[in-house]
Amino acid sequence: MNLITSSSIVLLLLAASGSAATESGGKCGRPGGVGEATAIILLQKACGGGNSAARYTGVVECQSQEISYCQSYVSDRSKTKKYCARKDMSSLKSQCKEQFCKIAAPHGGGICGADQKDKEIKFLRSVSASETTRRSPADAGFEDGKQNIRKYWRKRLKSRCSDIGRLKKRANKMKKKDYPLGSDNWKTNVRNTSARTGVDQEVKKIEDSCSTPESPADAGFRAGKKAVDDYWRRNGSDCGNKFALHYRGEEIKKNKFPLGSDNWKTNVFNTSARTGVDQEVDRLWNRCNKAEA
Repeated sequence: MNLITSSSIVLLLLAASGSAATESGGKCGRPGGVGEATAIILLQKACGGGNSAARYTGVVECQSQEISYCQSYVSDRSKTKKYCARKDMSSLKSQCKEQFCKIAAPHGGGICGADQKDKEIKFLRSVSASETTRRSPADAGFEDGKQNIRKYWRKRLKSRCSDIGRLKKRANKMKKKDYPLGSDNWKTNVRNTSARTGVDQEVKKIEDSCSTPESPADAGFRAGKKAVDDYWRRNGSDCGNKFALHYRGEEIKKNKFPLGSDNWKTNVFNTSARTGVDQEVDRLWNRCNKAEA
């Protein structure tokens, strides 16, 4: 069967008549099949060898073999030279699956099938990329969901692992209130669907991190920073008191995080806490100086 014509490629009906090209164990991934037709279409498009069209109403039982045949075909210079005599066309390999699915499985099925939500999100991403320089609704929603629940975890719950239950309740409320489904606008639906995924993934990430025991060094560092921050808030976060910060920091280290314990974990905790104290004092000092500049 010769699939090359001056202007088109026609894939004959191979279904009910029992053609050997599609029988299980038959001539899948061989010359004259859908894979070769796919390769020829790609070559004609890339090399200007005609405005190829193709149709196929049969059942392709071995899609992966046909796609592999297409990839081998466009990489074979002895076959591609009739279209582009002096050009390596192996870069077309990545397009074989997409072109094959347009011909043989336009409505999905087999490896050409995809979850409807995934197809919708992929489609919207491609539309967004071609119509605007902004992020697609799917990407924007996903990042917004992650950032919103992360902000709540850090600002409101202070990253306390004991508040995981509260975080989950907030996540459920956030998804219902901030990212509802059922809008008449398709962009809004895709954005909110992706945002809900972002919320869920961030909650799972936080939950996993909390299930891992915190090291004495990490716990100490966090405790040192918190001790300074608590002092600062109790005194109104007033930069007029910034000159007392360093003095108060030294008092905190001496009274709350002394060294010389017989327990190595306590020493590690307090040593890291002292580092946390110093860093938080410096951060607040620099912030006040910038505000006054």
